[in-house]
Amino acid sequence: MKQRVENLSLNTLNHKSYTLLPLLFACLLLSWLLPAQVTFLPAGGLYGEEGVRVEIQVQDEVSLFYTLDGSAPDRQSLTYRTGDRLHFYQTTVLRVAAYSTDGEELFQTGTSYLVDEPTSELPTISVGIDSRRLFDPVHGWFVAGPRADKSHWKMPGANFWTHKEFAGHLDMYEPNGSPIFHGRVGYRLFGGMSRLHPQKSLSVSWRKRYGADRLHYPVFGEEELDSFKYLVFRNGGSDWSRSHIRDVVMSDLLRNNSWEMDHQANRPARLYINGEYWGLYHIREKINRTFVADHNGYHRDSLDLLEHESTVKAGTDRRWLEMLRLLRQHRYIDSQKMQQIGELMDVDNFMRLQIAQTYFDNRDAGGNIRYYRPWQPDRNGRQRWRWILYDLDYGFGLHDPEAYAANTLALLTEPNGPAWPNPPWSTLLQRRLLTNPEYRANFVNRSLDYLQTDFTTEAVQTSILAHANAIEKEMPRALARWNLKESYWRLHLDRLLEFAEKRPAHLREHLREFALAGEDRELNIYQNEGGKVMLNSNVHLQQAHWRGWYFSGLPVELRALADPGFHFVGWEGEDGRRSRIIVDLTEDKTYRYIARFEKVEHDMAGAVIINEIATSSTSGGAWVELRNLSNERIDLRDWLLYWGEEDGESLRLPNVSIEAGEQLVLVGDQKRFAGEFILANKVAVLVGQLNVLKRLPGEMGLYGPRGSTVDVARFPEHGNRLELAAAHLDNADPENWWAGEENRASPGESNAVNTMAFHWRYNNLWQRLAIALCIIGVGYYWLRRRSADHPLDE
Repeated sequence: MKQRVENLSLNTLNHKSYTLLPLLFACLLLSWLLPAQVTFLPAGGLYGEEGVRVEIQVQDEVSLFYTLDGSAPDRQSLTYRTGDRLHFYQTTVLRVAAYSTDGEELFQTGTSYLVDEPTSELPTISVGIDSRRLFDPVHGWFVAGPRADKSHWKMPGANFWTHKEFAGHLDMYEPNGSPIFHGRVGYRLFGGMSRLHPQKSLSVSWRKRYGADRLHYPVFGEEELDSFKYLVFRNGGSDWSRSHIRDVVMSDLLRNNSWEMDHQANRPARLYINGEYWGLYHIREKINRTFVADHNGYHRDSLDLLEHESTVKAGTDRRWLEMLRLLRQHRYIDSQKMQQIGELMDVDNFMRLQIAQTYFDNRDAGGNIRYYRPWQPDRNGRQRWRWILYDLDYGFGLHDPEAYAANTLALLTEPNGPAWPNPPWSTLLQRRLLTNPEYRANFVNRSLDYLQTDFTTEAVQTSILAHANAIEKEMPRALARWNLKESYWRLHLDRLLEFAEKRPAHLREHLREFALAGEDRELNIYQNEGGKVMLNSNVHLQQAHWRGWYFSGLPVELRALADPGFHFVGWEGEDGRRSRIIVDLTEDKTYRYIARFEKVEHDMAGAVIINEIATSSTSGGAWVELRNLSNERIDLRDWLLYWGEEDGESLRLPNVSIEAGEQLVLVGDQKRFAGEFILANKVAVLVGQLNVLKRLPGEMGLYGPRGSTVDVARFPEHGNRLELAAAHLDNADPENWWAGEENRASPGESNAVNTMAFHWRYNNLWQRLAIALCIIGVGYYWLRRRSADHPLDE
């Protein structure tokens, strides 16, 4: 029987020669090589009405100059003398430049002190930037400037249409005051027509020339990315002065895995510029080739990214224009042509985007689009165009209080629309694809799927209220900052809620008319533990009992999908065990289907175990080590690795086997892995889909080709790399996992924690001695340097 590890001792004297001298040498070397470090005492953050007294400390003999107005410091700025205390009684951005004794600038740094500011449940953003860059009457970004044509509403030639980037300082804090980031970044103005608003959006770039190359922090929570090259501080776009949440509400409605849609994460925040409150913003990911690469595991220089009709943002438009020529050549798309198109574009992805835009009544959906094509094959071996959910402000009745009744389906299939919002080129793909009967039926049925799941009145209103509640306490101050009315904000919140209430009924009738379909038919689906029913190869039902209504004349597909560790027994009352059935809905009756699932265990259960795991954030990339505890070679072809909660991630293993008593390492990135673990590369097998393992899941299961359980491992909550303390221990017990460090990983070998080859704890005598000697050595070396630089007078 597997056991739990109890008081596992890792103390050993064998490692002392590996740790003491290298550690001491490293400390001495770093003290010589590292540049001077500035420390702010106390650190930047949130402070009360009593203000804050700040001292700046620096390790080496350097000259410090500082500013308090957000501008970049230089030798003409205020001089800081050691021991000075700076008193701040209002919110201030403190920026500091360090110069060597020969006048060379060494670095810039800074921090923000938010003094006597109202408490907030939102993160705080503090921007420090030269005020002339923003407000200079001739060149300032936030003003129209002398070259603006004010006779036209767009004011062409205005300064705020610039695309230039300017360096500045950024501090970000969590609501409790804990730091997210502080340092130099690059700023640009961001957005289209929203640049006309007095409160403008900003794009933020992390570049080596400013300091940090990326922001490493889970800004949007643990379920999203934790590393960013670019962010946007968005003013609400076209929804500015209205609800301020239209875009984020609609975007979050499509977070269900069934959508398979690239979309921006979001988080509301309050923002200050040079110490002045600037209002409510939404922190967003920036859509560019880095965004696509980060979310999908591609290389940023190996993809085509286009916007609007065919404007190239990255790569080339050659493949896009080839596909358009194919569509223009054929006014009717038969099944053969649809198969050909399916090799060029992700048809399901495009269909779901059209379903969402139609429900949203997004009046700007025609030409305001972004789409990409990777140069490397996806998990299905294809290089296809995919669309990104983007800029939804014109939906949910932005300019029309009765938009819930609009026939958006007609708008987005109009062959002769105006230049805006629906020119002919923008509706071409949807018009051509809808000539295919299967696509047409799927579009209607999947629209009905979502109207009865993600787009129900209850689900949408819940999302609206959640987003409104998140910013409600900040809104009075944010609205007052720009002389906006709270009553108008609440009017638009009510408009969103009304849209959510009335839109489903109107869209249902538009779909019925479009499909020339018959009356509603009631469909009841029941499912027990161990599996899900999927509607129309689209939505996985979550409830034990689900009820919906579809059109007679349009058959509905039901597919029973067993969870890992279960198998499908059959449909109650139906002959056979076919997991997929078609319900024709021709009879005028209530339809009822019950899916049955049972647990099933693999013959090799317990023989192959998950033994070690690392995420894609580690230097060797994502990898999972399997260990064969049996005395025979085991074929793993088509076995399934599954992790996550509902609708989690899964991958099929390639044609590979694992020898008796040996390990096999599944690798997401062979190059990264080989660079980190040279010896282990001989037992590594590339499984590219593993790159999506960005953080450790609560559990991971290994299953046979038909879903029978082989092994289920459960992990502790924290860490980027874990190894099982010993092979005989129960890997389903989180306490039996060791949160190892990267440089002690042992893929393809016996676990380091088991052999005690390199692991040692902080209570180990030799480590404590090494640390003590390191501190003594650094102190002695520092005193020697100071005495050499400042000899005593004789």
